[in-house]
Amino acid sequence: MVSKVLKTLKVSERRACRVLEQTRTTQRHNSHIKGEEERLVTRTIELATRYGRYGYRRITALLKQEGWKVNHQESRENVEFSNDSVRKVQEITKEERAYEKEVSRSCSGSTS
Repeated sequence: MVSKVLKTLKVSERRACRVLEQTRTTQRHNSHIKGEEERLVTRTIELATRYGRYGYRRITALLKQEGWKVNHQESRENVEFSNDSVRKVQEITKEERAYEKEVSRSCSGSTS
């Protein structure tokens, strides 16, 4: 909105923000998640999915072993963020394993 006012009225950013009752910091704020961080979040989710019982500290250690520069707070946020999706994936894999066991039992039982 401020950028439209800047272009159409050709006024300063400070004046446009004052008229729209916005702080200038909201206009200068860049999105926190960038390419590197997106890959980090993706990798954290992958590890949390693979090692479902690991906590954020262990996942942080795994990420550091892989060469990521990450602190435990960041890892904790990502693990907490991904907990719902991880749980869903784990439930699906449990169901798949149960189905595979059931199928293998029925196949081995019928051939005997």
